[in-house]
Order: sequence, then C-alpha cells, then structure tokens
Amino acid sequence: MIRRMLMFVLVLGLAWQVACADVFEDLAGYKYGADPNVAEQALNAVIAAKDAEHAAIEQKLVAVISSAKATQAGKAWACRCLQLIGNDASVPALSVLLQDEILSDYARLALQRMVGSKAASAALLNALKKAPAKAQVGILASLGEIRASDAVKEMSALANSNDAAVAISAITALGKIGDSESSNALLKIQPKETTKQAYFDALIQSAGTKGNNAAASLYEKALASDSSQHRVAAMVGMAAVNPDKGIEILVAAIGGDDRKMKKGALTAAANIPGDKLTSALVKSLGGLKGAAKAGLVEVLGARGDRAALPAVLSSLGDEDKAVSAAAGRAVAKLGDAAAAKQLLGMAAGSQDNAELVKALTMIPGKEVDAVLVAALADKKQRAVALVAVSERGIAEARPQLLICLKDGDPVVQEAALKALGTLGGVESISPLMAAVAGIKDEGMQAKALDAVGRAFASESDKGKAFELIRPSYDKAPLKAKQKILELAALAGTPNALACAEAALKSGNETLYDSALRSLASWQNEKAADTLLALAKSAPSETQRIVALRGVINIANHRHIRLNDQQRVALLKSAGELAKRRDEKRQIIGALQQRGTEASLAVLLGYLSDKEVAKDAGNALVSTADRAQRHHKKASVKALDTLIQKLEAPGSDANLKKRATDLRKRIQPK
Repeated sequence: MIRRMLMFVLVLGLAWQVACADVFEDLAGYKYGADPNVAEQALNAVIAAKDAEHAAIEQKLVAVISSAKATQAGKAWACRCLQLIGNDASVPALSVLLQDEILSDYARLALQRMVGSKAASAALLNALKKAPAKAQVGILASLGEIRASDAVKEMSALANSNDAAVAISAITALGKIGDSESSNALLKIQPKETTKQAYFDALIQSAGTKGNNAAASLYEKALASDSSQHRVAAMVGMAAVNPDKGIEILVAAIGGDDRKMKKGALTAAANIPGDKLTSALVKSLGGLKGAAKAGLVEVLGARGDRAALPAVLSSLGDEDKAVSAAAGRAVAKLGDAAAAKQLLGMAAGSQDNAELVKALTMIPGKEVDAVLVAALADKKQRAVALVAVSERGIAEARPQLLICLKDGDPVVQEAALKALGTLGGVESISPLMAAVAGIKDEGMQAKALDAVGRAFASESDKGKAFELIRPSYDKAPLKAKQKILELAALAGTPNALACAEAALKSGNETLYDSALRSLASWQNEKAADTLLALAKSAPSETQRIVALRGVINIANHRHIRLNDQQRVALLKSAGELAKRRDEKRQIIGALQQRGTEASLAVLLGYLSDKEVAKDAGNALVSTADRAQRHHKKASVKALDTLIQKLEAPGSDANLKKRATDLRKRIQPK
C-alpha cells in the first residue's frame, strides 16, 4: 500500500515537471487574450515551485526573454515571473531588454527586486547611459529604490535634463539614496520650475536619513521653497536636528503673516517636547495678539508642560475673549491645586469671571476638589466656589453647602441650592426640604423647590426618595405641598397615592387641582381607579377631562405593566365617560395599538358616533389587519360590519376600498 502511494506521488511530481516544461515553452508564444491563459499558468507554477526548482525555471524564463521568436507579451510575463525568482543568472538577458521602450519597465522591475545584487545594479546603471528618455525614467526610479549610490554622478547630470520627466525621476532617486554624496549633489542642483516640487520633496526625504549637520543643510535649503508644505516640513525637521535654529524658525512663523506656516508651526510646537521650546514660546507670547496669541496659548496647554502655567494664567484676564477662552482650556490641562487657588482669587476679584470659573471646573484631581470645598468657608470666594462645586459634582461639599444655605447673601443661597440639587441623591433631599420650610421669599422658595425636584429626579429609587419628603408635607407651605404632589407621581408608591388622595379631600382647591394633575401623570396603573372616579365626579368639566386623559394615558403608556386585556378594559371604561371628540379620538388611537378581539369590539361601538365614525373606521381596518393572525373570525366579522355601514350614500370610498381589500385578503369569499 505504502509502495503504491510513493509511486503515485512520484508520478505526480514527474507530471508536474512535464507540465511546467510545457507551460514555459508555450509562454514564448503567448498573446494577450489567448485561451488557455499560459501566462497565468506559468506564474502559478512559479509561485508553487520549491526553492530547489527555482534555478531550472529561471533558465526556462531566460530562454523566453532571449528568444528572437518569443512574443512581446510572452517576454513581459517571463519578466514578471523573474520578479519572484530572478537572480544574477538572468541579469544579462534582462539587461538587453532595458533598452526596449516597452519591455524596459518589466525588465527593470525584475532587476530591482534582486536586493543586494551588484550585477543587477550595474546592469541598470549601464542601461541608464544608453536607454531612451522614456526608459530612463523607469531605470532611474529602480536605481533610487535599490539606493544605488554608484549612480549619483549620472543622476546629478540627468537632474538638469531638458526632459522634465527624466529630471524629476533623477532628483527623486537622489532623495531616496540618502547618502552624503547624493545629499551634496542635491544641494548643488538649481531646480527648474517644472522640477521644484520633486526637488523639495527630495530635500526633505534625504534630510530624514541624515545626521544633524547634513540634515540641517538640506532643511535650510528646503526653507527657501515657495511651497508652504515644504517649508513647514523643513521647519519641523530643523527643530529635531538643530533645536536652537528650529525653535527660532517656529517662533518666527507663529508670529508671522503666513497663515499656513503659522498653522504648521503651532501644530509642530504642540508636539515637539523640551524645556527650551516651552521657554521660547512663553517669551514670544507677550508679542502676540488676537488669533495668534489664542493659538499659542492653546498650544502651551496641549504641550502639557507646567512651566508654561504662569503665562497661561496671566492670559486668562486678556481682553480678547478668544485668548481668555483658550487660556481657560489650557489651564484645565496644566492646572493643579495651586493653580486652582490662584484662579479662585482671580475670579473672586472679577465681575467678568465666566472663563475663570469655567477653567476651575475643568482642572482634574481630588486635590482641586479639596481646594474648592475649603473655599466655601471663605466669604470672598464662596460664590465662585459654589459654581465650581456644582459643576464638578463634589459630593464631599454637602456639609459646607448646607451652611451656605443659611448665608444672608441671596446669590450664595441660590448657588448653594443649585449645587445641592445638582449633586442630588437622598443626602440632599431632606436638607433641601428643611430649607424650604425656612425660606420666606417666594422667588427663593421656588428655586429651592426646583432644587428638590432635580435632586429627586437623580435618585434611582424614587419610592425611597419620596419617603424622605413625605413627612414634610403636613407642615410645608402651599408651594412645597404642590411640589411634593408632583413628585408623588414619579414615586408611584402606595404612600405617594395616599398623599395625593388625601390632598383631594383637603378642601383646598389648589391642592385638589395639584393632586388631580399628579394622578393624571401617574407612572403606574395604581391611580387608574381613582382617576375613573374623578372623571365622573370632579367638580369642574376641566378637572373631569384631566382625570379622563389620565386614565387614557395609563392605558396607553408602554412602560406601565398592563396586558392588552387590561388596557382595553380601561379604554372601554374611559370611552363610556368621554363626551368630547378629542378624548374619543385619543381612545380610538390607543385601541388601534392593541390588535385584539376586545379592541375590535370597542371600536365597532364608535362606528355609530358621527363625530369619530371615520376615525373609528380607519382604526378598525388597521386593528383588523393587526389582529387577523390570532383573531381571524373577529377581524372578518368586524370588517363585514364596517363594509355594511359604508354601503350608505356619502360614505368614504377610500375607507371602503381599504376595508374590502383587507377582507378579501384575510378570507376570500
């Protein structure tokens, strides 16, 4: 068995060799578009061949490109194959093709892939001297790719060629070689208008491979370019190889009139590290104004060097708002606790302190939080610190905030209320409610109640939060009671419901109305029975409408946990009390969402109501379409009833067509 397998493998190997031989022989006669595609077969054979087989295949490919009878297409594909496996053995044959305007590119690419081959490099260089201009362009590119330093002399001569394509290729190749000889050659070239772009590209590329002194010379020449792109690249490069000179150029560009250089210099300055540059940038800051100053301040922040912090802080008071705003953002990146103390002092002594306060809110760190909390005890800095504490959400500030609530300054009181409301949580709710009871001024009381509402809203356990404010209800002023009733709807607990129902019986019309509106916005189904009763018995028509809409809201609220049967039952009860078209339409719209047999039955009842018959008919068709999968009989029956009613003169033709089409689709007669 093993012997048979070995024989099979041997036969396959021999067959492959024969196939390869045939393929490479056939390649000599290949023409584009021929079927079978011999060129593709040859390439696949080269890819599949083992290393030991490469030399033999190379000889077959050399035979193709050397044959006078081989087609141009065959030779081109043979060169492509040699790109993969070619060696010194194929150099002589490839060299001949370098003089051919069409095949030159195929041949040079094969030679170019022979990394480290002196024979390949010599072949390219020899061909360069004899090849036509069109072929020279490609040969120069290959010499550049293999970093052929022995070709610098010829490249330098061709860099001044009257053929722009040849000159550009020569200059580009010099830039890629990157040794001292090629760099010196570049420095001596006087580019023509047609070669300037390539020349300055080559200077920048060559400089990137040099030591400091040689690179500086190349960058300096590139700075003479009339292209901002090259000048910016040279400026950045110079800063890396010759910091003193580079910094001088950067600073000059930032203060200069060239917008592109200014932008490039600022971008570079933000990313180049070093104390020297920071110092130079800070020194230049005083001589700048407007956008240039704002841009540099922004850069100082981006650099993250705290040595620039004093200069940035001094810019916070700049009369130019853009500069001041940039300084605020920079302080946020550079600032620390010491900077926060300085900012507090500056902001406390300034009426126009919005940017200063904003900067305080942005400096990270617990140490800064501690500075701000401590400042709450300082009467001069308290108002500023309160705003920052609120914006930063410093929970540790609560005890000090409660003290601030008793401050005689209404500005401080208001800021403390806002801060406590922003901090939220159960820790803020009780103190805020206590403060409400002691505030006599109606405007301040309203702000305190607003803070209670915000603190309540931020608490995830609304039931727990309500239990903290419920004990305050009986002795609370009227406005506070109204607020508590408003929050009761969000809590939705039995105690919250009891509070609202007690307010209905209080005899106070204002509280009655507040309790009713609270129940109408209740967040669960527990208020439904009370609302239905109020929809029948509330003192005024307006109040009965509010109660009825509350029932509809509960029935249609997707977050309230009721099943379809319960929702339809509620809507049916609401419908029995609805007198106005608006509420009837709301009920019809809610029923349309259900898609049940019960909702179809309720909708049928509205077909006799002239005010909403058309709305009910459209809703019934949509509901029947939704319900027919599970309630086919009921859907068909409802549609039949609707179609029968639409037989009357003057009926809606479009509605009748919708109903009839759906009826046929559900159950064709």
